[in-house]
Amino acid sequence: MARVGIWSKIVGVASTNRPNYQSIAAPMSVPVVLVGLDLNGLGVARSLGIAGVSVIGLDTDPARPTCRTRYARVHSVAALAGPPLIDALLDLLTRLTERPVLLLTQEAAGATISAERARLSG
Repeated sequence: MARVGIWSKIVGVASTNRPNYQSIAAPMSVPVVLVGLDLNGLGVARSLGIAGVSVIGLDTDPARPTCRTRYARVHSVAALAGPPLIDALLDLLTRLTERPVLLLTQEAAGATISAERARLSG
């Protein structure tokens, strides 16, 4: 008889011994905007996508290998920091039906969002 560990009892394990995250998380209707699809961003997009979260990825080069993921809808932006990022986010907000969760993968984007939070919150 196969041993069943505590992990498999908590989250359920598929036949490939990978956790079945969909069994513990319902699909999320609020989209996530992920700024920067480098290796870190790709990992975030995959984790959220597997859990049923709708991910919108923003990057400067949609032809980059990390942007070719099935777990995010990738949109090209002029820059991942500064006024071009803010303009892209405000434009994206006009096309969404609800306010998304914003996730940043780079420090420069974090500084830009912090400096322009009044414009984004309005």
